[in-house]
Order: sequence, then C-alpha cells, then structure tokens
Amino acid sequence: MFKNFTIAVLAAGLLIGTHAEAAGLCDGVTKEFLNAKVPFTVEEILDKKEISDLKFCQVLIRVQSQKGSAYVTADKEAVLVGDLFRNKKRVSEQAFSTIDEGSFRKHEKEVNQAVAFSYKPAGAHKHIYMFTDPDCPYCEKVKAEVQQWAFEKKIEVRVILFPLPMHPTAREKAVKGICASMTYDNYVRAEYPGQSCKAGEDKITASITVAKKIGVDGTPIFVGPTGKRSVGFSKESVEKILR
Repeated sequence: MFKNFTIAVLAAGLLIGTHAEAAGLCDGVTKEFLNAKVPFTVEEILDKKEISDLKFCQVLIRVQSQKGSAYVTADKEAVLVGDLFRNKKRVSEQAFSTIDEGSFRKHEKEVNQAVAFSYKPAGAHKHIYMFTDPDCPYCEKVKAEVQQWAFEKKIEVRVILFPLPMHPTAREKAVKGICASMTYDNYVRAEYPGQSCKAGEDKITASITVAKKIGVDGTPIFVGPTGKRSVGFSKESVEKILR
C-alpha cells in the first residue's frame, strides 16, 4: 500500500522548519499516535530512531503484514509515509536489515523445518534459503541460473515453497510436489507430481507462517545463513548475503 511512495530529501529545511530541537524527536510517537495521523491502520511499530540532523523520528511499521517506513516531523504535526533517500541510499536500510536478521535468528529452526527440498552440489560449504512460488514468473526465469550459480560456487540452496494469494493454483502445485518428494530438478522442469496429502498441506502452512514471522512477503527472496536477504536474484546480491 505504501511501497510506491518515496521521498527524496534535498534539504531538511525544505520539509520542516529549522526551529525544532532534535531532542525528544520520538517522544510520544506510539501506534495510537500514528493511527490518529494516517488513513490506514498501523499494526505494529518495529523500531523507532531519531534522525537528528533532519529533525525526524524514523518509525518502521507493519501495515497489512507489510513493512514500511514513516517519518514524523519534529513538531508532531505531520507524518511522511514511504522511503526516505539520502545520497541515493534508503535511510532505513540498516534498521530494516537489523530487524530482518533478528527475526531470522529467532525463527531459524522453523525456517529449516519449512524447507521443501534442496540443491546441494558436492563440496557445498555454505547455504542460502530461497523463498519461491510455483507460479511466480520471475522465479521461473532465474531458477536454472540459481542452480548453475550454486553449482559453480558450491552453495546449497534450501528451497521453501511459498505460494502467494495472487496465484490461485500455486498452493496445490506446492502441496503435490512436497507429497511426491520433488527435487530441485523437478522444480527447474516445473514438475509438481503426485497427489495432495496432509504432510504437504502442513508443510505449506508452516512455510506461510514462518515467512510472515520473518517478514518475507514476496518471491523470489533469498535469505543468507545470518538472516541477510536479497529481493530477487543476481550473483552479486546473493553473494553479498553470504558474507
């Protein structure tokens, strides 16, 4: 809902007056305060941080199970919702990374229990998790490339099938694949053999539950062994989350 709204900061003085003091920028910024200011429901405040030089309180929020940023002005009169950029970099990036890594560590056991199958080349010494949807067009484009990269780099790819609501047949495919003990090669060939079974239903329910817990809301998303993540696939981005 608020993902497409972005704010590019050219100068702090263009946004708010220069008379406000930096101290106490986040004082009184609660979920109730935000819900009184914005036309949607903030479900949770994930983090708050004062940005003193810009005279903002940065608030990381959850709305309809999606994470986003909000910025409260020093006089508490206005709230900007969306991404704030400075020097071409998202200001909230480090804060979100810290939250993502913490939630992964907390639920790492559940993440591993949700793994449907893996691609593990001989000599693999590290691993990443791949959240994918059987009917995700971009996942389909990159899955063979992911396998080739994993083979060359000796990286295990642990696949979590995460059917999205926008794809009505994806859950049935995922369940059937799990029930038939599908492999990564089946995945590359878009083969989801077998019949539905309770174990498959339970696995997909667990996948959706843990994805929500760690803040994964789309596909393909790659998560490294420490919880760092990459949205989409490129060799550079996935190698970065392995460090």
